[in-house]
Amino acid sequence: QIGDENVHRVRAVMDEVFGDQNCVAQIVFTKTTGSTTDTIAAVFDTLLWFAKDISKVKVRKLYQAQTPGEEGAKEYKRVETLDGVLHPLSTFLNGTKLELPNGARIFATDSIVSKGGDDPDIEFPSSSGPIVLSCKPNRHWKPGAKGIPQLWKVGRLLRQSGLRIYKRYLDDFPFRPLTNIWTDTRGEDDARYVVQTDEKPLERCVLMATDPGDLVLDPTCGSGTTASVSESWGRRWITIDTSRVALALARARIMGTRYPFYLLADSREGQIKEAEIT
Repeated sequence: QIGDENVHRVRAVMDEVFGDQNCVAQIVFTKTTGSTTDTIAAVFDTLLWFAKDISKVKVRKLYQAQTPGEEGAKEYKRVETLDGVLHPLSTFLNGTKLELPNGARIFATDSIVSKGGDDPDIEFPSSSGPIVLSCKPNRHWKPGAKGIPQLWKVGRLLRQSGLRIYKRYLDDFPFRPLTNIWTDTRGEDDARYVVQTDEKPLERCVLMATDPGDLVLDPTCGSGTTASVSESWGRRWITIDTSRVALALARARIMGTRYPFYLLADSREGQIKEAEIT
């Protein structure tokens, strides 16, 4: 983790040590509301994620819940009620609160074709005359020529001509993958240590790159946030610092914090608990 004043230097060193092909990600995350400046306030830090061998790196993808209208879900602008009628999402907004009737589903539309190929036209009957769907030229049906009639039959396509007619419901998978821009990680303004980082970005690092029982090494202890997060998620850890102040802060923090209790998967108690859950 490094600020923008030195990230290019650290990145160059890590490219030399690990090889630029082993850079997994460069992540920026907000850390503060910013201070007064004559130019532009710096409100983010950068995380550099490198692997010894990117083909063997352990990655546990993380997801964020999607909310209509917010980042990553702005295309969900319509609602389908139980009677099959379509409404704008704004119809069910009461101020800033969304109030949907029972059984209503929020959806976005998506294209049903991709580039390449030359699939045939498909015709469907309707009360106002036949609807012809054509993906020509140089395009093919995403679900295949046989899949389009099935989607039409189960109501997954808007009953109209055009190609952007696939209905993607928000509750199909109401999450989106985490990207390399984290805007929800602003920490405390009254940090106890000069370079203290909020737990959320470190928690994500631990969850993305390790499993329970893995060993986490933090060679720059600071206030002990990495060790504390690792302990709370069942990871083993080693933390190091040259400063007695940092070690004292970390020791007090770890010894004075209450952590979740975990049952070991290979213990009798753990096997009983797993059986109860599954």
